[in-house]
Amino acid sequence: MARSMTGYARVRTDADSLSMIVTIKSVNHRFADIQIRMPPDLDPFEPGMRRMVKEHIRRGQLQITINVEWNAPPQETRLNRTLVEGYLAAFQEIAKDRRFTTPPDPNTLLRLPGAVTVVAAELDDEKRALLEKTLNDTLVKALDTLNESRRAEGEGIVEDLRKRVEAIGQALEKLQAVREDTVQHFQRHLERKLSEMLDRVGPDPQRILQEAGVLAARADVSEELQRLGSHLQRLVEVFDGDGEIGKRVDFIAQELNRETSTILSKSSVLGQGGIAVSEVGVLLKGEIEKIREQAQNLE
Repeated sequence: MARSMTGYARVRTDADSLSMIVTIKSVNHRFADIQIRMPPDLDPFEPGMRRMVKEHIRRGQLQITINVEWNAPPQETRLNRTLVEGYLAAFQEIAKDRRFTTPPDPNTLLRLPGAVTVVAAELDDEKRALLEKTLNDTLVKALDTLNESRRAEGEGIVEDLRKRVEAIGQALEKLQAVREDTVQHFQRHLERKLSEMLDRVGPDPQRILQEAGVLAARADVSEELQRLGSHLQRLVEVFDGDGEIGKRVDFIAQELNRETSTILSKSSVLGQGGIAVSEVGVLLKGEIEKIREQAQNLE
């Protein structure tokens, strides 16, 4: 099933002692570009996270943000004894000079800047295991949600591409009909060229055959029409397949464009009849370019 490279997902998990929110934004990119913003406690799990993401996503730039909130944050309080002793010594020195008799208030000392600090405690094995499990579960749900979003948009893109392919198929039918109408124009053009050659070089059968062959090859677009039809069939097969289809669609569109360019170049030898061929060719070019633009949005 086709998937777009654009999507969004936000999943929240509430565990026994923590809550986690994983947000993923996805946009177009030639490769899988994974950018992660998360708390330091999750750093040991990053390699596993990246492997997990690559199992779900083949192409696209992903911005992943992970927030963790502990219901009772693991932390510890530390007393800066050296700093407190310095505050106390300064108080005693001032009290002695000013003859203060009131003893220092411990609560006031502990509120002084830097006296007490609260730092995050090291996670024990139980909390680390809970954090890892919650991360894995939440990330998988977020990736599944993201892919559902990308799949829905991808189906819309493929539906548009199918319409483009149908329009190109109709243009090919018209081009085939126009080609048949231009045969008479080409025959007259060929007769005129051969008559000019007879007047110029005389009745040289070998030279006349060569010239006629060259002109016929320049005007014959049957092979190009056949290959265009084959490429369209390949596109439909790609649409109905799975996996990473954006690059394949773009490649086939380039082949379509190449064959159309050849048809347009050959239309110049058809004289007046080549105008109708050129008009259809320009229409084909426009549809093919739209297919290539849409292919850039597919994974």
